[in-house]
Amino acid sequence: MMYGRAEEAAVVARLLDDARAGRSGTLVVRGEAGIGKSLFLDRIGGLPERQRGRA
Repeated sequence: MMYGRAEEAAVVARLLDDARAGRSGTLVVRGEAGIGKSLFLDRIGGLPERQRGRA
């Protein structure tokens, strides 16, 4: 479970909405080793399916 990443997840959700609307964007995820970048990306990787009601 991830805690304290709601704001970041909302940014990604907006980027995905923009992509669906035909607008491009860029996402950069950076931070120190062990801070949870890979976990965050793994978790948000399922975001499009959840937004479509598949999960």
